[in-house]
Amino acid sequence: MAPEEGSLSAYPFIDRVLFREQRAMPISDEELIERVKKGDDVAFAELLQRFLGPVYRFTLRLLGRPQDAEDVVQDVWLKVWNKRATFQPGKRVKPWIFQIAYNTAIDALRKRRHELPFSSLQRDEDSPELELEDPQISPAERAERVDSDRVMQGVVQGLSKADQLILELYYRYDLTFREMSEFLGVSLDTLKSRHRRALAKLKKKLPDSS
Repeated sequence: MAPEEGSLSAYPFIDRVLFREQRAMPISDEELIERVKKGDDVAFAELLQRFLGPVYRFTLRLLGRPQDAEDVVQDVWLKVWNKRATFQPGKRVKPWIFQIAYNTAIDALRKRRHELPFSSLQRDEDSPELELEDPQISPAERAERVDSDRVMQGVVQGLSKADQLILELYYRYDLTFREMSEFLGVSLDTLKSRHRRALAKLKKKLPDSS
């Protein structure tokens, strides 16, 4: 049967090109998690591959010891699988996974009876904060604000652990202040104020860029 006039089936090579392009299109994290929610272990393996490194680095930052971070990461991915049905459509996957990682790492720290890295942020809740607009940041706008590579250099080590984590979550892992606020349990204004103060401290430490 001859293909209809105007149909792409009349041009097999176009069909092949379109098929290849379709296969090459990356699946979003949100599409993957929807497949994971249906029990797709292949999609789960892909999700793990995407986030295993970032989650390990994040938990290592919190815990400080590689062995502890490795143990926590295993628990994190078990929880991601077991809690997959709780993921809310319309949300981003990365903050959801990081929230699970943060809570799991904090539980581990409590068992070691360490001071929690965000305890200083909790104390800041009682102090007046600047009234700042909630930023709606595009990738281009964020890139113009601060060079993330410079932010993550060794000068950051002079900041408190809480400030280091704020900068790391914001610049390295691309989380918004609102997303951080939701899973850290810290007010939006506190996070923004600490972020600005941390940048002011960094500016004094960084070499003159002029």
